[in-house]
Amino acid sequence: MPWFSPIVVARLRNWRRALVASCHRCTTRATSRGFGAVSRAYAGVVIPRAQTRALGKEATMHAEIANLPPLVFGEPGEFRELMVALVMSGAKTGSSNLRVAYEMTDEALPTVGSLYALVDSGNTRVAVLEILEVVETTVREVTLEQAKHEAPTLEHWRTVHRNYWETLVPAVRTHLGEPDWQLTDAEPVISKVFRVV
Repeated sequence: MPWFSPIVVARLRNWRRALVASCHRCTTRATSRGFGAVSRAYAGVVIPRAQTRALGKEATMHAEIANLPPLVFGEPGEFRELMVALVMSGAKTGSSNLRVAYEMTDEALPTVGSLYALVDSGNTRVAVLEILEVVETTVREVTLEQAKHEAPTLEHWRTVHRNYWETLVPAVRTHLGEPDWQLTDAEPVISKVFRVV
């Protein structure tokens, strides 16, 4: 069960809808004035030329969002939309997964300074995330400081992550070729801290 109240969830959803609508209006207006007024467009957001010159490197980075590796939370649907809203609002600034989950998908481990594209349920890249910190630990050794990037308490973090990771057990067993594999507190975990750029 999420730790945030239904009121917070409703506000985050409304905020996200307003952001998407605003981005769409901005794109429509700029396109109707002709491409001369537009230097870069990404994820439905248009950056005028003057701002692009001022933004420099960041504008270029955002324009290349399509080339960044995706960062997705769960399957498309309500959970992913909630996670995207929490990230965009700054309430969620971290993520953790089993090291073996990276191996199963051939995904490179995150490194400090690397950039990812946050992806919503519509497969739209909605933001660029920069990795600020990466810690390899175990389920048992995750600290409250690490957990607070995702949850209000360490106990809540452990409960939510264990419940999710238990759903991965059949896939991990198949990947490792170990039919008796079990999730234990000694299992390696990769925790990352990020910011919206």
